[in-house]
Amino acid sequence: MAVDTNLITALGAGSGVDIKSLAKGLTDAEIQPRKNAIQAKIDKSEAKISGYSAMMAVLDGFKEKVDAIDSTTDFASTSARISNSSIASVTTSSLAAPATHSLEVHSLARAQRSVSNAGYDNVTANINNGDAFRLTLTVGTGASEVETNIDIAQGSTNPSAIVAAINQSSSGISAQLLDTGVVGSATRYKIVLTGQMGSAKSFTVTTNAANADLTFATPAGQAAADASLTVNGVTVTRSSNTVSDVVTGVTFDLQATNTGSPASVQVTRDASGVKEKISGLVQAYNDMVSDFKILTGPKSEDEEDVFSGALNGDSTARTVLSQIRQIFFGESETKGSAIRSFRDLGISVDREGVLTLDESMLDNAISSNFEQVVQALAQRTTAVENGETVQKRGLGVNLATKLREIMAPSGIILSQSNSAESQVTRYQDQLETLEDRMERILARYTKQFAAMESLVGQITAMRENLKGQFEGLANAYKK
Repeated sequence: MAVDTNLITALGAGSGVDIKSLAKGLTDAEIQPRKNAIQAKIDKSEAKISGYSAMMAVLDGFKEKVDAIDSTTDFASTSARISNSSIASVTTSSLAAPATHSLEVHSLARAQRSVSNAGYDNVTANINNGDAFRLTLTVGTGASEVETNIDIAQGSTNPSAIVAAINQSSSGISAQLLDTGVVGSATRYKIVLTGQMGSAKSFTVTTNAANADLTFATPAGQAAADASLTVNGVTVTRSSNTVSDVVTGVTFDLQATNTGSPASVQVTRDASGVKEKISGLVQAYNDMVSDFKILTGPKSEDEEDVFSGALNGDSTARTVLSQIRQIFFGESETKGSAIRSFRDLGISVDREGVLTLDESMLDNAISSNFEQVVQALAQRTTAVENGETVQKRGLGVNLATKLREIMAPSGIILSQSNSAESQVTRYQDQLETLEDRMERILARYTKQFAAMESLVGQITAMRENLKGQFEGLANAYKK
């Protein structure tokens, strides 16, 4: 309800009192405390929403480190070293097991490379009198033989067009023009064809061209060939110099042959990677505890700091941290005889809840009981207890599961955040209602004071009228 400003402006004419300010002051005195109380609730709820958002970000950082230890494949990192790096490079995957292997390279895989017998002085001059002809590329032999026919159109029979047609075909053979560099020579340019790796990809070229020499020859040492290598005393052949199916998880990238004694290939477990994962987990946990203290502690005097104290007095952070600690400091469901909990990996906690990592103890656990470390942290298994089949999970698995539960859309954090958002909406509705009420109260006071002002004006006019009459009578008697 809007207040008649003209009426307010006119007030005060009779009594001399600032009726507009008086009405506004009385209205504010009645409404402003309630308005301030509601706004304080809005500010607190919005601070909580910011705090819950910060909690999610903190937990996401911790979860990233937990996810690095929640699967046995996270601990399968290995590295390889070869005694003769000139013959091959060696890489490993998570499937590789620590072991020592021997390697001999007898020959490398090679693709066939053939050169045209005829040469050309110009790459754009037509051959075969410009007449159309067909090239037939045959890859493989016997049952695996595959023929590809390439039709060279009339007027496009120059060497450059022939090379382009071969490259655009599905034969798997690439072509290029080789410039011998002999300027003015009738055989300056040659066509070179290159097949795919391995003896099974050897090829031949035939043509029905009547007036052109389109035969090809394969120079010595350029025939298609397989790689031959001996691994751990077993000789195998492969069509590629990248061999990944002889030793599980190990890839040999062959580069040269070797004679004499075999090269030694040592596959070792990457203990430094495991140590880095545990160290990163400890740091992420400490960061989480520190950030939670800031969120639940006192409000900072820095007005731009919207996170400190955002969850002061709120139990959500304590609940979340308690659930994480219960798993973190408990024993693994898949514990071993030597590695039962994080304590056995050198992790201890002080009175403030801050973790410390004893690196020497961790090194000893990894070197002496690596399998139990993996078992206690990342194993998933089943067991029969009291006649029922139950799931057993390592500490990393249980932590990851709990974090997913906490951070889920239906989890405690987002549920509390949604509740706070609903409260903000409800408080804003209350503010709007209060604003409407303030308008009504101001209008009521204005109306009451207007009536009062009218009455005062009437009394003042009566007083002035009586005063004038009395003065007139007095003057009459003086005459």
